[in-house]
Amino acid sequence: MKYQEVRCLTSFNISVSFPAETDDYAEIIDEEDTYTMPSKSYGIDEARDYEIQRERIELGRCIGEGQFGDVHQGIYMSPENPALAVAIKTCKNCTSDSVREKFLQEALTMRQFDHPHIVKLIGVITENPVWIIMELCTLGELRSFLQVRKYSLDLASLILYAYQLSTA
Repeated sequence: MKYQEVRCLTSFNISVSFPAETDDYAEIIDEEDTYTMPSKSYGIDEARDYEIQRERIELGRCIGEGQFGDVHQGIYMSPENPALAVAIKTCKNCTSDSVREKFLQEALTMRQFDHPHIVKLIGVITENPVWIIMELCTLGELRSFLQVRKYSLDLASLILYAYQLSTA
C-alpha cells in the first residue's frame, strides 16, 4: 500500500503516515473482543415518535449523495421556533418496510445523542418519500473539510478537532 507522509513544522517535529488514497481515517480494533452491538432493533413505529409534517419542510438544492439517496439542503419551519436550515436525507428505494427500516435506523441511532459536536436529529418523515431531517453542517461533512484542507490546517486546530471528536 502506498503511504504519504505529512510533516507539521511547529515547535514540535511530528510525522504522521497514512494511506494516500483511502476513504478511511482510522480503525479502532477491539483486541479483547468485548464490544457487542446493541441487540434491540428499532422499527418504523419508534421513528414515528420524531415525525415531522412534510408541509413544514422546504426542500432545497442537492448537496450530496448517500448510501440510500441524495442529501438536500432545506428549511424546517417549526411551529415554535424560527425557520431552521436543515439537511434532508432522502431514500430512493424505500418501497419495502425492510429498506425503510434500514434507512430510518440512522435516525433512531442519532436520537440517542445530544452533544454539541454531534449532528442533531430534527425529525423524520416515515411515509414515502421517506426523509431524515437533521441539523445542517454549513461547512459540509467533516471528512471532506479535512481532506480539502489537510495541508493548510495548523496543529492547534487538528488537536482541537481531535479533542472535540473524542469528547462527543
